[in-house]
Amino acid sequence: MIYDIFTLGESDNYVSFNDESQTDYYIRASRRQASNREIRQFDSNVPDEMGVVDYQTLVGRSYYIIEGKIYPGNGLETPYKGMATLRKVCNPKIAQDSAYSDGGYINLKWTEDGAKQLRVKPLYVDIPETVKKANTPSFKILCKVRYPFIEAQTATSLTLTSITTAGTGIEITETTGLVIPVGGVVIGADTGGASGSLTNNGDYKAYPVITFTGPLNIPKLTNTTTGKYIEFNYNLTSGTITVTIDYDGVTAVGSTGTNLLQYLTAGSSLDDFAVEVGTNAYTLTATTLGSGSSCQISARDTFPLS
Repeated sequence: MIYDIFTLGESDNYVSFNDESQTDYYIRASRRQASNREIRQFDSNVPDEMGVVDYQTLVGRSYYIIEGKIYPGNGLETPYKGMATLRKVCNPKIAQDSAYSDGGYINLKWTEDGAKQLRVKPLYVDIPETVKKANTPSFKILCKVRYPFIEAQTATSLTLTSITTAGTGIEITETTGLVIPVGGVVIGADTGGASGSLTNNGDYKAYPVITFTGPLNIPKLTNTTTGKYIEFNYNLTSGTITVTIDYDGVTAVGSTGTNLLQYLTAGSSLDDFAVEVGTNAYTLTATTLGSGSSCQISARDTFPLS
């Protein structure tokens, strides 16, 4: 078996596995999906955040297991340091208080044809309290998987910057009198739009974060590849609207913290406004666009959890 380097956790609260550069201790481990028999062994009889007991569905996409051994580094006492690090990362209270955590879910990161990550919540750690005479204590961590897909660690973004045409009014001069511009008159507003494309190099639809920046009146972002769009019946004179679409649902929040979901038009796509596999073409339009207005779409290449 090949033991690749991977990490669990974020920032200053994480543990690295199979990393030979570690000097205090060395943790040799592997990761894999859990079977329902193993879930029973962990005494996890009720699915986390669910109200039913159902072992038959707690396999494959629901749970991951990390297991291995801790070896001493520069002293016989160093396995204790590795054990303490594992306990800290897998402590639900510490994880939930972390700025990098999302309700106790943290990132399991590794490199496989690119840097990838999986959102997991460590539920139970099977690790000895003391090392005793053994210097290579074994451990096993049961992790609940939040979403049934793997993402790239780095997001890719597309920024659509509005191409505006200045509004022209009626000009009256002393010499020529009333002059109507060629092509008609647009009074008091700029018009225009922007277009571009974003590519999902994964094998599964990606959930985006979309940020509209004003001034925009009735902004509309259309995925012309799928025909789906998001539109707000709202005059964004300044600031932003951030739309977050994920497996759990949709949020739309203004830069002042105001919930703007009520302004989504009836034809707007919500749960299914995803970045599909391959290249997605987008257009930004609005009834009026001011200088500096834009829309950014950000997403991560996404892969199914098989």
